[in-house]
Amino acid sequence: MIITLRNNTALLRKKSFFKKEYTYFKNKQQYLKAADGQLNFKTATKEQLAEIRKKVTNQRKAETTRTVIILLIVGAIALTVFVKMTISIRQEDKIIEEKARQALLLQQEIELKAKEKQFTFFIDKGDDWLGLNKWHDAIHFYNLASELFPDSFEAKHRLAIAYTYICQKEKEDCTDAKNLIDKLIETQPDNTELYQLRASYYYAIGDTTSALADLDSVDKIINEP
Repeated sequence: MIITLRNNTALLRKKSFFKKEYTYFKNKQQYLKAADGQLNFKTATKEQLAEIRKKVTNQRKAETTRTVIILLIVGAIALTVFVKMTISIRQEDKIIEEKARQALLLQQEIELKAKEKQFTFFIDKGDDWLGLNKWHDAIHFYNLASELFPDSFEAKHRLAIAYTYICQKEKEDCTDAKNLIDKLIETQPDNTELYQLRASYYYAIGDTTSALADLDSVDKIINEP
């Protein structure tokens, strides 16, 4: 009978991830439990043992199923926690990135305001020197302003004015004056002040014809419908 029980145990073994180690005594206990504790292994028939074996097999399947369900639940909980933590970390990263971006924008704004303040200072100083007919000093400060904002029309226009005055009064830097005015007219072809300035330059070098042509251009721009 013991041999029969062992053979039945061998038949019950399964290759599974959730496989348990079943010893002879463990199997005997399971058989007794399945038979409600009323089993005489010496007198039990094959039919009784087969029925008990079926019960034990079903019990083991149920245990495996419960284990799988528990593991799935635990895994689902762990996955949920992981996903929430990942989302939370990403949200924190986004908050940090946004704060860094805002800090950078604030820093850039502060730097821009400082540059604008310095630019205004240089322009004002240049205007002061220009009013005193100190054209070279005026050019120095206008150049400093232009270095801060290379695309500034305001700084370049003042430079052109200062160079034109030097050309008129000292007959120097006339080429610089002409080049600056021409470049400004290319960027603002409808600016009458630029044509008037170039006309002053032409008068300074004795080119009356070109000066009158620029003044005609001023009239055309003003009288355009």
